[in-house]
Amino acid sequence: MGRPRKTRTPLPTIWRTRDALRARVEPILPRYDPPMPRGRKRIGQRAACDALIFRLRTGCQGNRLPAE
Repeated sequence: MGRPRKTRTPLPTIWRTRDALRARVEPILPRYDPPMPRGRKRIGQRAACDALIFRLRTGCQGNRLPAE
């Protein structure tokens, strides 16, 4: 029998925005990214921000973003 395996704690996600950063960015977004009166329903701004950060930090293609 081998050595017992050490359990690793999962690393924190690198693309989710923290609440402190979110509080600083949230007042700016409506001015620069207002909702359009028509068209497709928008995703949440926090989810869009997380997707952008994930894309920039990993370099993956936009169509390869994880579902979460």
